[in-house]
Amino acid sequence: MPDFNQLRSKSELESLYLGKVIVVVEDESDAEFFQRLIGPGHGEFIEFQVPHEKGTGCAAVKRSVEIQREKNKKVFGLLDGEASVSHNGYEKLMECVDPFFEVDDLDGVMFLAEHETENILINYADIVTYIENDVSLHGLGKRSASDIDDSIEEVVYRQYWAALCKYVSYEMHEAKLMSGVLANTFYADASACRSMKSIKNAVTAKNGDWRNFMVRFKKMLNGTESYLNKLGNEERKKARRRLTDGKIALAKIQSIFGLKPTWQGHLVKEIAASAYSTDFRKSLFGKTGIKT
Repeated sequence: MPDFNQLRSKSELESLYLGKVIVVVEDESDAEFFQRLIGPGHGEFIEFQVPHEKGTGCAAVKRSVEIQREKNKKVFGLLDGEASVSHNGYEKLMECVDPFFEVDDLDGVMFLAEHETENILINYADIVTYIENDVSLHGLGKRSASDIDDSIEEVVYRQYWAALCKYVSYEMHEAKLMSGVLANTFYADASACRSMKSIKNAVTAKNGDWRNFMVRFKKMLNGTESYLNKLGNEERKKARRRLTDGKIALAKIQSIFGLKPTWQGHLVKEIAASAYSTDFRKSLFGKTGIKT
């Protein structure tokens, strides 16, 4: 007979004995966002929750999944795509065409095809139209769609380079060539020269060799550009938006156009009613064995 005292929550009980799938994510905002993407009417099949274990971020998710899957294979984890790089997952992230992918050495853990959740907003919401119309009566017509899109692409490209720097730091940290990973890299208003100096200082502060870092960065950049150049223009644009540092890119876009932080809620609502939402749900249900 099972020991009910070992179950830590009502959701664990429902998962183990009623067959509900539990997907562990990094924080409450991710859980709410993903819940909106799968839509209403699926609560009896799936629930998103944050880790019970101490700690934050992807490490806590992986640990929670590892513990719970010892007795329940209906528990899964869902992490930002950037976290896969610590598990030799960069090529899978780069080439992913589905909402999720997996790596070989993590049982039950899935990764977003995007660097992080903010990238989904950048890639699948019509942010150009939103920005074009988020004006006063006297501002109508003063923001052209093409100019807005060009500005967004400038931000995305800058933060794409920033993300590659992060990815290299993940690989070097995993290889024990750095004592940690990079956080912010290309800051919102810093020049490229100032940003690279900051990155160099951060790498050396984490006991990393700058020359080694740059060799790895150039190799990753060349490999990524080679892959992107094989894609059509629209596919290349979407792929770069997947790989960019989404959180900083979205914040910079918001700053450039003077948008309120609450604009993100409108983007989420739009995406929840889009084809991406359907693909997200079908893919997640397929990978977790949910049949409706």
